[in-house]
Amino acid sequence: MNRTHALDALSEVLGTAQDLASVMVHVADGEQVLKDLLAVLEDPHARAALEDAAVLERVARVMGQGPYVRRLLADPRALCELAQHLGAAPVVWPDVVAYESRLRERISQLQGDTSGALRAFKRQQTLHLFAWEVLGWCSVQQSSAGVSDVAQACLHVALEVACHQTGDLQLIDHMCVLGMGKLGGRALNYSSDVDIVFVCSDLVYADAQRRALAEAAIRQTLTLMEEPTAAGYVFRVDLRLRPEGGQGALVQCPDAMVDYYFKWGRTWERSAWISARAIAGDLGLGQALLAQLEPFVYRRRLDYQVIEELRQMKQMIHQNAELSAILGASEAQERAPAKPASRSLNRSSRRARPRPVDQEVQQAAPAGGWDVKIGQGGIREIEFFVRALQLVHGGAQPNLRERNTLEALGRLLFAGLLVQEDHDTLSQAYIFWRTLEHRVQMEHDRQTHRLPA
Repeated sequence: MNRTHALDALSEVLGTAQDLASVMVHVADGEQVLKDLLAVLEDPHARAALEDAAVLERVARVMGQGPYVRRLLADPRALCELAQHLGAAPVVWPDVVAYESRLRERISQLQGDTSGALRAFKRQQTLHLFAWEVLGWCSVQQSSAGVSDVAQACLHVALEVACHQTGDLQLIDHMCVLGMGKLGGRALNYSSDVDIVFVCSDLVYADAQRRALAEAAIRQTLTLMEEPTAAGYVFRVDLRLRPEGGQGALVQCPDAMVDYYFKWGRTWERSAWISARAIAGDLGLGQALLAQLEPFVYRRRLDYQVIEELRQMKQMIHQNAELSAILGASEAQERAPAKPASRSLNRSSRRARPRPVDQEVQQAAPAGGWDVKIGQGGIREIEFFVRALQLVHGGAQPNLRERNTLEALGRLLFAGLLVQEDHDTLSQAYIFWRTLEHRVQMEHDRQTHRLPA
């Protein structure tokens, strides 16, 4: 069926004389979008949802973003749910509390199927966020914050369910999940892993039986979040930022963690904890730990060893960028080590250290154009630049202690550590790269940062 015939058929299905050709003018891959719309409009509820020409145009523009989105919207229920949110730009932005409420409602609808509800909820909410971003109704900062809030809600509910399944109904009040990296900074992309660290109270840690229950709850939380099912997974989880990385205990108490970092913590670990945030369980427990770790992260004085380690970290970023530029997918995969079955519970993998260069390249596949994350001048370099300045100056200037990269750029400007031109250049580049990152990831639902060739 060609475009003209598809337009005629769609007009007939919708029973309207609207000029669909003008509706489709801004839609990428228009012919395929038309065919997919025709297929889903066989459902009467979907037809009713798209009777409004403005909503139809918005749905079509979102479907034009790639096969993954079209596949999701081939489900009439998913299309109707999205259409309900595309009548006008959102006035009230959902927060974590709202997302948790929606998730609990979805669990109730599925008669207690937590695993299925988590996957359906994540798929639905991130699709809505992406649609708002594509339509220009929210910024990439807002959509990234929204994805982070969705992940936070999922983790909190999953941990709550897992703790209850242990039979210790008070366990949730003695555990906290700390969001690291982009989750901590409320800047997740649509295919991000979630980097998290678990902490438990001294009371639980001192009791071998309850500590074992806490570890069982963690494993069940990970199963709920990342075990592949027919409905996919919720978020991939990475626990390797905990003390001693893959060889460390799954959960520790605050005193043990503070002791580790002040005795053995390295500069890259200080950088990692800049963005740490208590996100699930007993938030007070996590916040107290972060307060104790603040002198480790932000030191009053800078020694020469730290400067040298920052240089080494920068060199690793350049190596990543060079490999990204010269290696194709096949060569990168040949050079890359085999991935462990689970990065969450693998206890024999690397010790606590930055992610290997070759693993970064493997995760950047498929090969194609420039890599917006690890390419020179890309996302990773901007984030490193910001974190380095925070490590150097954050001890003496508490106002620089900010988890989010864009917000931190603003604080560096205010502190006089950046001139306006450099701030604007870095901020605009960061927003541009993150926007491109979102588009290439949602095209095929892949964890990629590489532009099409």
